Amino acid sequence: MRTYKIRLLKCSGKDQKISAYLQLLTGLDKVMANRIVSNLPATLFDNLDEEGMEYFKEAFDFYEVEYEITPLEETCEVCGYPSVSYTHLRAHETRSNL
Repeated sequence: MRTYKIRLLKCSGKDQKISAYLQLLTGLDKVMANRIVSNLPATLFDNLDEEGMEYFKEAFDFYEVEYEITPLEETCEVCGYPSVSYTHLRAHETRSNL
């Protein structure tokens, strides 16, 4: 899966609008979002998926701010473990407490 690094470079006088957008999209509180837009350039994400990257790209283009999106090298698949039920996990927990 391709991931992206997003850097916000310059808000061009739209600091409050970008701050509000960051709050809405990321769940950041107002203080943290304001801190980010007042200390540019700033890396917003180091490992964002394509769908998330498109949301930011669309908004930054709309607000005409300067940003940089860098595609990262595709990472290898993470080795998975077979899923187990909650009951199975509880059985191990109970056995270890005996």
